Amino acid sequence: MDELHRKYPWKSINKFMPYALKKGFSESDVKKYFKEHVARDKLKINQSQYYLPIYGKSDGCYQFDTLIQSRNAVPPAFLIFININSRKAYAYPMNNKGKDEVLRVMKHFINSNKPTTLTSDQDSAYLNQDVIDLMLENNIDYRTTEDNNHNILGIINRLMRTLRDLNKDGSSGSALRASSPLGRSSGNYAQRDFTTDKMNDIINLYNNTTHSSTGKTPNEFTAEDEQKYISQMESLTNSITSQETFALKKGSKVRIVL
Repeated sequence: MDELHRKYPWKSINKFMPYALKKGFSESDVKKYFKEHVARDKLKINQSQYYLPIYGKSDGCYQFDTLIQSRNAVPPAFLIFININSRKAYAYPMNNKGKDEVLRVMKHFINSNKPTTLTSDQDSAYLNQDVIDLMLENNIDYRTTEDNNHNILGIINRLMRTLRDLNKDGSSGSALRASSPLGRSSGNYAQRDFTTDKMNDIINLYNNTTHSSTGKTPNEFTAEDEQKYISQMESLTNSITSQETFALKKGSKVRIVL
């Protein structure tokens, strides 16, 4: 069996099994061999133990993205924001997804919510100089993610999926409130476009639903709650990064995104 496995070094027993059976080994022989000699569970890395929590280190930290609708939808797009810590969501209708509309909505959002940090992808409308200047004028720490890095924007990405999941065709506000748990309503989604009224209804539902990460609804999340949450996330981060296995050592296997 050792010689055969060196020739066909599968870590999957299902892939190795046909070769072993052809050589006269029984299925029980193969299972025993894999259990004793191919410790796949030891070779497989549990990536989740290295995941760091996404949180804002101060108040006023937001992520944002554009929700683009179908060609004939009214409005054509929404600019969506979410507070990283409280998970409170905001949606602003836009006449198009261009830089002028982004600038108009961004001015309104900044005046209303006084963000300190904003994070997004590298959409050209966001990187327009007028938008950048607006952020600089308001002392906003603006951060963008690199291409193919979707982990940092995990909170806004999850919100976008939840909004679309809640926007079941024909659902009224009362029907949305009856769906449980949040973000897992079932049914056929013949229509994914939002009217402004429907988006407002769904945002209101989302902000008044208890979030699993905080144990509170976004609307009832207070400044005191935020400081406690930041402390908890800092402790969790320190706990993860202090693990001996967290630091890269010579011979560590890594994935490189080109």
